[in-house]
Amino acid sequence: MTLTSEDVVLAEVQREAWIRGDTTWLLDDDQLAQHDALWSGQGDYYACISRQRGKTWWAVAECIMYAMRNPGAQIKYASLTHKSVRAIIGPVLREQLATCPAELRPTEDTQHGEWRWPNGSVLTCAGVDNQHYTALRGTKAHLVIKDEAGFFADYDSVDAVLSPQLLTTRAQGGRCLEISTPPPPVKRLELSH
Repeated sequence: MTLTSEDVVLAEVQREAWIRGDTTWLLDDDQLAQHDALWSGQGDYYACISRQRGKTWWAVAECIMYAMRNPGAQIKYASLTHKSVRAIIGPVLREQLATCPAELRPTEDTQHGEWRWPNGSVLTCAGVDNQHYTALRGTKAHLVIKDEAGFFADYDSVDAVLSPQLLTTRAQGGRCLEISTPPPPVKRLELSH
């Protein structure tokens, strides 16, 4: 395959973005608007976004960007199920990182659900089913993602693990991003008289 001059320019632009820790080029206009809203305010951010609109894609891009821009960052990603971490989160991470220069790319530890960047940042992913959320325990977190939080069977227990980890980092910009799909419409029951 022969590279065109446009391919070379695109590769260089992407490389420069990776060096800056900028993954916004991976986002569409709606996701960019969410990105801007997330970082324009203080505190936790909640977003209810319909299915197939790229919630997870956006959240993963935020994790990558935060990890690359904040050496030593601790990022926790709570997904609905252990299976969704393997089937969705991991593949999205690998797809987004495909053009990342090798020297900036994290290593994946599938046994512990972790991605470790050369700058010391760590992304830990776990499903919240069957108490897998206990894998997210730790002393502190700079960014917490709760993906499909509206469907967590035991939201309070997940929150009890993750929220205290932000107590020491909030003053430095630590925050939680909760995203979820709206609940399905309630079926109308036909009542006969």
